Amino acid sequence: MAWLDSSSAQLRFSPVSRIRTLFGYLFCGSSFDSYQHEASVYRQILRKPIPYKILCKIAQLMTFRLIRRPNILQTTDPELNHVISYTLEQNKVNNVYGSSRRMQPYYHLAEVFSGKPLSDCSLLVVGPKFVVELILAWTYGFRWSKISAIDLIQTHRKISLANVDTYITASRFDVIVMANVFGYNSDPFGCLDSLCSCLLPGGLLIFNSSFIQSHDSIEGIPISSTLKAQDLRKVFTNRNLNILSERTSHKELSTSSVWVLQKC
Repeated sequence: MAWLDSSSAQLRFSPVSRIRTLFGYLFCGSSFDSYQHEASVYRQILRKPIPYKILCKIAQLMTFRLIRRPNILQTTDPELNHVISYTLEQNKVNNVYGSSRRMQPYYHLAEVFSGKPLSDCSLLVVGPKFVVELILAWTYGFRWSKISAIDLIQTHRKISLANVDTYITASRFDVIVMANVFGYNSDPFGCLDSLCSCLLPGGLLIFNSSFIQSHDSIEGIPISSTLKAQDLRKVFTNRNLNILSERTSHKELSTSSVWVLQKC
């Protein structure tokens, strides 16, 4: 099978050379983008259960010390410190250092709704926890050099420490993905304002929200979990975000929604 490099000359690369390039990044930090026009079938293979688990284990071994003792966002906000402590404890108890796929449905939605190839899109991942979530984005076609990430906890140099509620950056993104983060926000409106400021016109914001129906009897519940879907629709409209998709699921005491929004 013929492959194209950046000079558009047709070259033939063996599977061994492509695997060597991949391992070169993991061991030496060289770029994932050595083959910018890699056929999607190669990345699909790496996304299969066994290859993906092996890939994730290697990536985690390379950053084992930082995973065991991550850098933490320094803040005086008691609610943020509570979220950080809770996350660290859950990571330890549930041993979530494995091949996480929390973001996979969101990357798939980006693939479906993006108006251009994912290789041409800049991506911001909010709350990935571990670099494996970014590698998963790469397997969907995003270029490694165009993937950015922020979190309250840094387990890899590619993840920057930041609070999404007050995140400010000069960069603008085609796609922003956020899984299981919005439900912990004490300032959901600040969160959406920050993300909107990071989106390019026509860019996609993909995230999930939860409404807890019995929130009156629960102490310390985040404000974001008190917002119903109809409340959020008004918030989106006020921020010039069009709803491209809304998928809602109901449980006994809560309602969850996955949103695909596009900035006007």
